[in-house]
Amino acid sequence: MMSEYYDIILPYYVLILSVIAFIVTVADKLLSKTDKRRVPEKRFIMFSVFGGGLGVLSAFYLVRHKTKHNGLLTAVWVSTVICYIVLVAVSFFLK
Repeated sequence: MMSEYYDIILPYYVLILSVIAFIVTVADKLLSKTDKRRVPEKRFIMFSVFGGGLGVLSAFYLVRHKTKHNGLLTAVWVSTVICYIVLVAVSFFLK
Protein backbone atom coordinates (compact mmCIF):
# COMPACT_ATOMS: atom_id res chain seq x y z
CA MET A 1 0.00 0.00 0.00
CA MET A 2 2.79 2.43 0.85
CA SER A 3 4.55 1.75 -2.47
CA GLU A 4 1.46 2.85 -4.42
CA TYR A 5 1.58 6.27 -2.82
CA TYR A 6 5.36 6.44 -3.09
CA ASP A 7 5.27 5.74 -6.83
CA ILE A 8 2.64 8.43 -7.34
CA ILE A 9 4.15 11.09 -5.07
CA LEU A 10 7.85 10.61 -5.89
CA PRO A 11 7.84 12.06 -9.44
CA TYR A 12 5.84 15.10 -8.30
CA TYR A 13 8.15 15.59 -5.32
CA VAL A 14 11.26 15.52 -7.50
CA LEU A 15 9.66 17.77 -10.12
CA ILE A 16 8.45 20.39 -7.64
CA LEU A 17 11.74 20.46 -5.73
CA SER A 18 13.71 20.68 -8.99
CA VAL A 19 11.60 23.62 -10.20
CA ILE A 20 12.09 25.42 -6.89
CA ALA A 21 15.84 24.71 -6.99
CA PHE A 22 16.01 25.97 -10.57
CA ILE A 23 14.25 29.21 -9.65
CA VAL A 24 16.50 29.77 -6.62
CA THR A 25 19.63 29.14 -8.69
CA VAL A 26 18.56 31.52 -11.46
CA ALA A 27 17.64 34.11 -8.82
CA ASP A 28 21.16 33.77 -7.38
CA LYS A 29 22.59 34.34 -10.86
CA LEU A 30 20.56 37.55 -11.14
CA LEU A 31 21.63 38.61 -7.64
CA SER A 32 25.27 38.07 -8.59
CA LYS A 33 25.05 41.12 -10.83
CA THR A 34 23.99 43.33 -7.90
CA ASP A 35 25.27 43.97 -4.40
CA LYS A 36 22.35 42.16 -2.80
CA ARG A 37 22.59 39.16 -0.51
CA ARG A 38 23.32 35.88 -2.34
CA VAL A 39 22.20 32.29 -1.89
CA PRO A 40 24.79 30.28 0.08
CA GLU A 41 26.48 27.48 -1.88
CA LYS A 42 25.46 24.93 0.75
CA ARG A 43 21.85 25.63 -0.21
CA PHE A 44 22.51 24.25 -3.72
CA ILE A 45 23.99 21.11 -2.19
CA MET A 46 21.02 20.82 0.16
CA PHE A 47 18.61 20.97 -2.77
CA SER A 48 20.53 18.22 -4.55
CA VAL A 49 20.64 16.00 -1.44
CA PHE A 50 16.86 16.20 -1.04
CA GLY A 51 15.95 15.57 -4.70
CA GLY A 52 16.22 18.89 -6.52
CA GLY A 53 19.59 18.26 -8.10
CA LEU A 54 18.25 18.25 -11.64
CA GLY A 55 16.96 21.77 -11.15
CA VAL A 56 20.24 23.01 -9.70
CA LEU A 57 22.37 21.38 -12.39
CA SER A 58 20.05 22.55 -15.18
CA ALA A 59 20.25 26.13 -13.97
CA PHE A 60 24.03 25.94 -13.47
CA TYR A 61 24.56 24.98 -17.10
CA LEU A 62 21.71 26.89 -18.75
CA VAL A 63 22.58 30.26 -17.24
CA ARG A 64 26.29 29.49 -16.77
CA HIS A 65 26.20 29.98 -13.04
CA LYS A 66 28.90 28.58 -10.73
CA THR A 67 30.33 26.44 -13.54
CA LYS A 68 33.91 27.37 -12.61
CA HIS A 69 33.44 26.24 -9.01
CA ASN A 70 34.68 22.66 -9.43
CA GLY A 71 34.22 21.73 -5.79
CA LEU A 72 30.62 22.89 -5.77
CA LEU A 73 29.85 21.21 -9.09
CA THR A 74 31.34 17.93 -7.88
CA ALA A 75 29.40 18.09 -4.61
CA VAL A 76 26.12 18.80 -6.42
CA TRP A 77 26.69 16.05 -9.02
CA VAL A 78 27.66 13.44 -6.40
CA SER A 79 24.82 14.28 -4.04
CA THR A 80 22.32 14.29 -6.93
CA VAL A 81 23.41 10.88 -8.17
CA ILE A 82 23.41 9.39 -4.67
CA CYS A 83 20.00 10.88 -3.92
CA TYR A 84 18.41 9.45 -7.07
CA ILE A 85 20.02 6.04 -6.50
CA VAL A 86 18.54 6.00 -3.00
CA LEU A 87 15.09 7.08 -4.26
CA VAL A 88 15.08 4.34 -6.92
CA ALA A 89 16.33 1.73 -4.43
CA VAL A 90 13.61 2.64 -1.94
CA SER A 91 11.05 2.46 -4.73
CA PHE A 92 12.13 -1.08 -5.61
CA PHE A 93 12.35 -2.08 -1.95
CA LEU A 94 8.75 -1.00 -1.31
CA LYS A 95 7.38 -3.15 -4.14
